[in-house]
Amino acid sequence: MKYFFGFVALLVALGAAWNWAIGNDGLSRYCDSHVNSKAAPTILAWLGEWYEISDNREKMQNGAKRILERYPDSSYAEEAQFRLALAFEKMNRIPDAVEQYGKYLDKYPQGRFAKSVRNNVEILKSR
Repeated sequence: MKYFFGFVALLVALGAAWNWAIGNDGLSRYCDSHVNSKAAPTILAWLGEWYEISDNREKMQNGAKRILERYPDSSYAEEAQFRLALAFEKMNRIPDAVEQYGKYLDKYPQGRFAKSVRNNVEILKSR
């Protein structure tokens, strides 16, 4: 199992390096032109992780929106909803963040990030 996470991290790093190397968001453009590809939501999710790590909030927001619009029933939709709200929070767009966190809780009340979402909403509302 420990090798699996290392392998996933390697794939994310390689994908981000490829995206950087070919410039102009090549992986995102690939996903835009291959909407029906089974790999597209996975690529977008990996890019979302990379954009979060590299603190690229705009691209993190755009990637999460793409997943939610194009692949709302994918296994990546929950994480994309959380990442979208987090991007808004990091961009100091508090009303948008609270709205997106609310959408997360509506759709995933017992989700992976539900406890963090509830905590974040309380903090944001107290500002």
